[in-house]
Amino acid sequence: LKKTRIAIIDDNTGYGVLSRDTATKFLAAYNLKPVYTATVDPNKPDVTDELLKAKEAGADAITEWSNAAGFVARLVNARGEQNWNVPIIGHPAILQETVAKLLSKRSYWENAYGVGYAHQVVDAQGNLPANVRAFMDKHKDTIGPYLAAGLPAFLQGHAAVTIYAAGVTKAGDTDPFKVKAALESIPAIDTPYGPFSYTPTDHNGYRDDAIKLLVANAQLPNQGYPPVKLG
Repeated sequence: LKKTRIAIIDDNTGYGVLSRDTATKFLAAYNLKPVYTATVDPNKPDVTDELLKAKEAGADAITEWSNAAGFVARLVNARGEQNWNVPIIGHPAILQETVAKLLSKRSYWENAYGVGYAHQVVDAQGNLPANVRAFMDKHKDTIGPYLAAGLPAFLQGHAAVTIYAAGVTKAGDTDPFKVKAALESIPAIDTPYGPFSYTPTDHNGYRDDAIKLLVANAQLPNQGYPPVKLG
């Protein structure tokens, strides 16, 4: 987004603090230092003070890192209520419909972005990837209650089982070391969540090209699932 004066606001969970430190190191690699940093209790009912301090520090973008929908919604609300239209970029939770439903105005969800995945992105005709659509059609009677949390919520769980099954099938055995070796020999394991591949020296699995920056307020009407457009 070509912004350089970044404010970092994270929650005070171990996850939030580690993410704050990682983001700070990442910015340092580009000779950037956050103009403001705040670590906040995710249950704090009002984060207006943090937003105002970030504004006073001259921030031209906010990055937040928390998977607490209520905390994220309060940040987005505070920005909107201050009429401060800087981009807010953050955790995939910011993309959830559950966050939108907690906002005072849905328009506050504009100019908000989150780390998301290729499996959430539609083509020019508004269609999700074929394997994702097929998964949703097959399980349409059971996934409904989880759609507000976004596609990753259940596709990730499905991928975990699929990956293990692929390893056991290739190994012909459930011995963990044989499964490990089998997974490291499979070029790619395709799942609706995205492609996974492992090597003896790289166990990250999920490919970087499957991670995308998504626009929060970009879901298709009547579709029932969150962001679908590239940021």
